[in-house]
Amino acid sequence: MRDNLTIVQPIKLTNDAEIQKAQRYVGTAMTACLGFWTLPVISGVICAKIERTLITKTLKVMGCYSDAGLEKVFWFFRQKTFFLYVGTYLPGLGVPLQLLETYGIGQFAIHCALRPELLTNDAWLQQSWNEIEPDILSGEHAIQSYEQFTGSTFPDKARKKFLATVNFVNQLYLYTQKFPGAVEAQKGLADLARELMRLGIEGITDSTKIIAAAAKYVDKQATKVIAHADNKMEGFLSKSRAARERFNAETEAKYGLKPLDTSRNVGSDTKG
Repeated sequence: MRDNLTIVQPIKLTNDAEIQKAQRYVGTAMTACLGFWTLPVISGVICAKIERTLITKTLKVMGCYSDAGLEKVFWFFRQKTFFLYVGTYLPGLGVPLQLLETYGIGQFAIHCALRPELLTNDAWLQQSWNEIEPDILSGEHAIQSYEQFTGSTFPDKARKKFLATVNFVNQLYLYTQKFPGAVEAQKGLADLARELMRLGIEGITDSTKIIAAAAKYVDKQATKVIAHADNKMEGFLSKSRAARERFNAETEAKYGLKPLDTSRNVGSDTKG
């Protein structure tokens, strides 16, 4: 087995201080995701970026960062949880699942980094997954970790929904894993998403530019519509003023009547 290993960094002992710091990074990333609690859909794109940054910081603080290691850890986790990832874009479920996914990918990266020389080895990554899978699918563990490493209390407004969503998804995940081909389907879909990115096609895992471009286009079109409406209204008002002036002129010429003074306060009339 070791003959096929890609050595990223010499074997070293990871001390508790490095792990503690990495856990604080996880807590910080979870805090960032909580900040998007009220922004469904778009928060999925943002949190996907946060997760890659989290892996990068985790591997660096534990002294084993490499581009190959980052990609291997990120996509191995995505292969195991692709259905969960898709769920992060669903209204109602998305944001709680993003928080769970961020916690899970952080714990997975930390565990994988315990053996830097095996960071790109599939057998070690699979062993790491097997050992932490029950923990990362636990809402209670995620909340405990958040509170321990951020020193903050998990927001009450989010706690109930988060726990209910995670418990539901946990049971659903365990159930679906029993179906023949479910594991292979997740892996295949994740590999497809990765290939799309490799080919330079903006997939759902890297759609920030698309959303930004769409927002810019919508803003531009909205500006045009508003300007067009303003022009139409100005034209209408101009025609209205012209029509009123013609009417006043014709009335004065035909009947010798001056136009009504609309600024006169009729309420000021008094009887003699």
